[in-house]
Amino acid sequence: MESLARVAPPSALASSSDAAGLYGVVTGLATLVIVGALAAAQGGYFPSAWGWASLGLLVPTVFAWALGSVPALTGWRVAALLLVAALTVWTALSIAWSAVPDQSVLETERAGLYLAAAAAAVTFIRPRAVVSVVAGVFLAIAGIAAYSLCTRLFPNRLGVSDPLHVYRLADPVGYWNALALLVTFGLLLALGFTTRGTAFWIRIGAAATVPVQVATLYFTFGRSAWISLILALVATLALDPRRIQLAAALLIASPAAVVTIFFCARSHGLTHRAVPIAEAVHDGHHLALVMIVLTAVAACVEAARSAIAARVRFSTGVSTAFGIGFLVLALAAVGAGVVAAGGPVSLAHRAKSTFESKPVVAANLNKRLFSLSSNGRIHLWHAAWSQARAHLVIGDGAGTYERYWLQHRPNYLNVRDAHSLYLETLAELGLIGLGLVVATLGIFLAACVRARRSPLAPLIAGAVVAYAVHAGADWDWEVSVLAVVIIVLGVCAIAAQESPSRTTVRSSGTLIRVVATAASLILTVGAAAGLAGNHAAAASSSATAGGRFAAGLRDAQHAQRWQPWSPEPWILAGDAEVGAGDLGAARLSYAKAIEQDPRNWLAWLNAARVATGKARAHDLRVASSLNPRAVEIANFRAALKEGR
Repeated sequence: MESLARVAPPSALASSSDAAGLYGVVTGLATLVIVGALAAAQGGYFPSAWGWASLGLLVPTVFAWALGSVPALTGWRVAALLLVAALTVWTALSIAWSAVPDQSVLETERAGLYLAAAAAAVTFIRPRAVVSVVAGVFLAIAGIAAYSLCTRLFPNRLGVSDPLHVYRLADPVGYWNALALLVTFGLLLALGFTTRGTAFWIRIGAAATVPVQVATLYFTFGRSAWISLILALVATLALDPRRIQLAAALLIASPAAVVTIFFCARSHGLTHRAVPIAEAVHDGHHLALVMIVLTAVAACVEAARSAIAARVRFSTGVSTAFGIGFLVLALAAVGAGVVAAGGPVSLAHRAKSTFESKPVVAANLNKRLFSLSSNGRIHLWHAAWSQARAHLVIGDGAGTYERYWLQHRPNYLNVRDAHSLYLETLAELGLIGLGLVVATLGIFLAACVRARRSPLAPLIAGAVVAYAVHAGADWDWEVSVLAVVIIVLGVCAIAAQESPSRTTVRSSGTLIRVVATAASLILTVGAAAGLAGNHAAAASSSATAGGRFAAGLRDAQHAQRWQPWSPEPWILAGDAEVGAGDLGAARLSYAKAIEQDPRNWLAWLNAARVATGKARAHDLRVASSLNPRAVEIANFRAALKEGR
């Protein structure tokens, strides 16, 4: 088996103290903090997280460009940054023709966070700091996975609220499928550090995280994440020049992963809905002991593998035979699965029938992993395509899918996103926006291919493939931490192919530094303004829900000053005024919200609630036309009939 020293320079992978020095430590820690904080803040899904995350990325970027202490602007760095910038600008331009301008503004703010991440990554990720940055991403994901698993193993200590009662692991990211994809990234990076880390303790530590991450992934019960992981591993093995080494490490680590899944699946109290808390606690504590043992075993197995790899060198013939055997074994497993399913034709027919079937709702969540039901996604995709056909080139405007769905949905499912990055982008931003998204992912993948001899580049390629596949069937783009991780890793792949000696912009780059500093300042001001408005809106909603109506009204008025284009602050103000009993003021606030957005069904419904007579009937008719299947409207009509 080839050692790392024979395929890469000694400085390519090492501990932070001897690979990148203090700069590597700082950049790695900064990456860990940003990724960890975004993941812990509900994955960065809500607008209140975008502002502080953007500021945390942009403020040091402004100072770095102003002082000129930045890496050389290679063509790859410029291309990646320009693609993310172009997508952000196109999102902002869609406000001009959007059917829901305030939502388009919010989408622009989220895109601004991604641009801030790209700008910071291009600015701070230097060739010698690549490993430190990737390590920061890995440690953040491993920590999030460990905490999330503990909420399942110790429900009496770390139990979290599950308002939807799905009993799928989601905290702290907030969405089970997003957590599953994040852990998929973590498993790929764990494989990378296990096989490519030059320091013994790095390899042992990375291997020890595998059982914990596998258990976390299992308890999300996310099917698409497993599919994405398999395809990512295939892509990684296909790209990696040292695929035999990687395949061997994967084969050696597989038993611990399989045993982990076995014990997770057999934990009745952790895999079934509506179990008594006492049973969940008992099974959780039992599995916790098992996980401690499996973690220790994984570390010991890796220690043995490392010891053997350091002393044994296999010939080319042996390595080739191993590779052929591994491929034959994989193909045999796939073939056996197809035969067991009744053959390829039968399997295809069953898959199509199951995909179009109703969502799986079972007490035993283990069964969910073996279902191919789209869980209603097929209707969401049809709606996105129908919306896209009307404005195929430029789209309907960022953030407009939810409005279209509510008006045309064939069922009572409430969703905000089309559960497909590509179809939703096509519907909202047209072919131009879709092209920019594909090109952005494409340049990161191309950078991985170009840097494939770099130790971690093939694993980064696997992460990009996993994201590209998973995002086709879920709303990963809206969970900010996932996109930020892919941007950071993508720039790491770009930096990995650069010469370590190209570290700074010379005096000839003064104009570039001025332009970059000015652009970063503009983004910083926009992020600060967005943070102020979104924080005020979130505070108003929280205060009103808690019965603090005066505070809710005050925060809503503050949000109105920062978001004068949006109807939301006026709706929040009306809600606070209703709570305080000032129905006259509430009518004026809801009227202002309708003036801001005449097609906002919620504003019309709230207006109907504080109106009387013909005005109420009119407002209800308009609300119903905008959202014909709204349960809230039906319930309000029923309450009126009952005299409530």
